[in-house]
Amino acid sequence: MGPDCIPIEVWKGLRDIAIVWLTKLFNLIFRANKMPEEWRRSILVPIFKNKEDVQGCTNYRGIKRMSHTMKLWERVIEHRLRRMTSVTKNQFGFMPGRSTMEAIFLVRQLMERYREQKDLHMVFIDLEKAYDKIPRNVMWWALKKHKVPAKYITLIKDMYDNVVTSVRTSDVDIDDFPIKIGLHQGSALSPYLFALVMDEVTRDIQGDIPWCMLFADDVVLVDDSRAGVFEGTSGIDNKYTTVQFTGEVLKTPVSLDMLGRIFNGSGKPIDNGPPILPEAYLDISGSSINPSERTYPEEMIQTGISTIDVMNSIARGQKIPLFSAAAMGVNMETAQFFKRDFEENGSMERVTLFLNLANDPTIERIITPRIALTTAEYLAYECGKHVLVILTDMSSYADALREVSAAREEVPGRRGYPGYMYTDLATIYERAGRIEGRKGSITQIPILTMPNDDITHPTPDLTGYITEGQIYIDRQLHNRQIYPPINVLPSLSRLMKSAIGEGMTRRDHSDVSNQLYANYAIGKDVQAMKAVVGEEALSSEDLLYLEFLDKFERKFVAQGAYDTRNIFQSLDLAWTLLRIFPRELLHRIPAKTLDQFYSRDASH
Repeated sequence: MGPDCIPIEVWKGLRDIAIVWLTKLFNLIFRANKMPEEWRRSILVPIFKNKEDVQGCTNYRGIKRMSHTMKLWERVIEHRLRRMTSVTKNQFGFMPGRSTMEAIFLVRQLMERYREQKDLHMVFIDLEKAYDKIPRNVMWWALKKHKVPAKYITLIKDMYDNVVTSVRTSDVDIDDFPIKIGLHQGSALSPYLFALVMDEVTRDIQGDIPWCMLFADDVVLVDDSRAGVFEGTSGIDNKYTTVQFTGEVLKTPVSLDMLGRIFNGSGKPIDNGPPILPEAYLDISGSSINPSERTYPEEMIQTGISTIDVMNSIARGQKIPLFSAAAMGVNMETAQFFKRDFEENGSMERVTLFLNLANDPTIERIITPRIALTTAEYLAYECGKHVLVILTDMSSYADALREVSAAREEVPGRRGYPGYMYTDLATIYERAGRIEGRKGSITQIPILTMPNDDITHPTPDLTGYITEGQIYIDRQLHNRQIYPPINVLPSLSRLMKSAIGEGMTRRDHSDVSNQLYANYAIGKDVQAMKAVVGEEALSSEDLLYLEFLDKFERKFVAQGAYDTRNIFQSLDLAWTLLRIFPRELLHRIPAKTLDQFYSRDASH
């Protein structure tokens, strides 16, 4: 074989003409993305298969007579494609150097299984006339999935644009007619194109089936009886059951079609919807991200909750947990609440739910957040979407981690949790953020309960070290029917400063937040002092702080379950509360800002 896979006989026969003339012609085609119009016409010659009725059309194989020069051009493209792509080793058709002899190892394994009297399941798939029926859009899709450069896809598309053929019979050639489906018969490029298409079409079954062999469009699948075990193994026949080490990490199928769907903790659909056609299979542990490629979060997310938007602003790409009072794990009732709420407010079509319920396997609880985050990474970094990941309840996850660790007889750490829990939690929380050059982002809000309302418990304690702040849910506010019961004093958003201010929210945002914190803290101190000395012993200034404390909790903190305020409404409400005090007591706000916003008729 000569240069660019053109037969050496061609170079010998044409000599210098081939070098000069073919090089000029092929360079011209490559630059223009267009082959000569004469190449678009071919003649189809029926070749009898020597089967059954000689009059039957299906007993003939149509071979196209095409331009010899075009076939040389196809050889060049085929040679380049083989260099830039690869086809699975399971494909034995149209692949030089591979033959049925390569599959002898598989045959021996099957024979050994048979001798051991182990169950085997074999399926033979014959795709009828697949060569002639492949849709053109499937061909272009397969080339893109194999990361073929757009230039070469354009050149190959040109070979199929506006092509016509006529059928040669013993009497006359039939008039030209267009061909809009299938590969060119008799083409030098078609066999490898077919191998690429079959490689992509069968990729899913090749990954799931232990033994898969392809001979062009003939597929052989061989499997034994096996299943993944997430619970106990009691009742399993240990005589005919074996454990197989595949050497593969757990991967989950991902697709844009997962939006609006509900899955169990293992990623299997449970909403009675159609099966998901995966666009990729991704490692549930995710890929490591180069820290230098991370983009600092600088865009505020408006939640509609005043205490968060004004005093604990969340930046897009931030990880900030919700610390709540102790509660039960996620049961079916809780899951139905989330589902019903999403459906009622019309957002279900933009939500993907993964549910590991209280009666589901413990080991499954370890993989559920990782499957959810892998899906989020695909939607964010491949589909360009801004994704909010809510994980509830991470305390249940930590308990599952402790249970698995105990079953493995590992050395326990603080309160029985494994010593590596900090690292394990970090592998989940650190998958939030933004990446340079990618449009999407992942913002993470883990929800966890504090046993006995103890913020020093290992789960919230370690979570606070890894994440960028916390939102603290207070039991006392909850008991007083204040919703959402967010206690702003222990709450913190470490990335707030980069996401607020002029050009992002409003120039007074930071100052108002600082003043609210200061006045609320003083108000809590005055409230404690009142319980000791009584209200009569308080000064007029102290009474102002008590008034502010009461109105702050009833008007600013408290909101209806579906009552939302934009950031400007929340800031205006904050100023209404701060006007309880004379200007002289607003020490955290600069005079210039007070001049603009303190007046009741100030224009904002």
